[in-house]
Amino acid sequence: DASSYKTCYSSESESVQLETVLSVAGMTCAACVNGIEQHIGGLDGIGSIKVDLMTAQAVVRHREPAASVKVVCAAIEAMGFEAEVLTSKPVGSEAAPAGDGGIAESWFGIEGMTCGACVATITSLLTALPGVELADVQLLTAQARVRHDPREIGVRDIAKVIDGAGFTATPLDTGASSDGAAAPDPSALALESMRKHRRQAAIRFGWALVFAVPMLVFSMIIGMALPKSNRVYQALHRAAFQSYSILTIIVFVIATAAQLTLGMHFYKHAFKSLVRARTANMDVLIALGTTAAYVGSIISVALRRGAGEEFFETAVFLMAFILLGRWLEAIAKGRTVSAVESLVKMQPDSALLVSGDSGDDLITISARDIQLGDLLQVNSGMR
Repeated sequence: DASSYKTCYSSESESVQLETVLSVAGMTCAACVNGIEQHIGGLDGIGSIKVDLMTAQAVVRHREPAASVKVVCAAIEAMGFEAEVLTSKPVGSEAAPAGDGGIAESWFGIEGMTCGACVATITSLLTALPGVELADVQLLTAQARVRHDPREIGVRDIAKVIDGAGFTATPLDTGASSDGAAAPDPSALALESMRKHRRQAAIRFGWALVFAVPMLVFSMIIGMALPKSNRVYQALHRAAFQSYSILTIIVFVIATAAQLTLGMHFYKHAFKSLVRARTANMDVLIALGTTAAYVGSIISVALRRGAGEEFFETAVFLMAFILLGRWLEAIAKGRTVSAVESLVKMQPDSALLVSGDSGDDLITISARDIQLGDLLQVNSGMR
């Protein structure tokens, strides 16, 4: 019952309006989003609430003490979700001027984000920096928009913080150039970043095939599919070093090479996520899975002098499938952004405004000048 979370306060003048960003865990579909928005939106002191399923976050505008942060979190947790406060600032702080320098708005291209946890990590790190008033991180476009006071923190410092969390941040120039020419808009920069990420994902998957295909041949086809009477099977199962067979040595070498090349990418990002950002992302899970298969195989084979069960192929195939999925994901994201950009370009630059009592007068106005309640005429063939 929403009334159980309502609190009383002395007067409206004593209340303070806050904008709180919450991390909400446990949402699985749009029904969860709608349920939270309807339930929390019905509480006293709640001005507005916006829940994002992709980033697993909720932005709540509320008044204290009518609806404190603890009350909002308790209401969300009572619905079966987990709520954690990321930031909570007075609404007026975003509009406050930052002195003579004003508030700067900077864009960053971010490489390495894979899920909503990455977005939440970067958002919480940026909003905790002194001088940063707003951080809007988008997983689809791989970009971040940051409003900050340049006198307190600069673009290089913000990029350094993102890099320290295990990602790669590149400041984007979205302003006018020195010769007066307009710089590329964020959507164009996002498309270019998508193409670069897609090329990198394709290259990594190509290298994964270099290890996965030989591993498939030696471990799965020769090691399992061929009958024991086959000459190739007998030759590769012959002991080459002490009691270790040639096949075991070959798959060990392939798996080790894959761990030191393909796996290094996951290990590097997992280390930065755990040590610097103090959170676990998808790279941590992949690193744990591949390491368990690789190290477990070494221990099993070493303890039984080459006769133990080995799962070297699991580590290689897991990395190959993950890299294939990221390549396909990069292709899908690029197509989505291109489709959205095409729809935006279809927006008309002007419109026909119907004016006058009789409605016979038509005035061509800019699309940006359209107001709520205007009567517009759309002729055949117009956008």
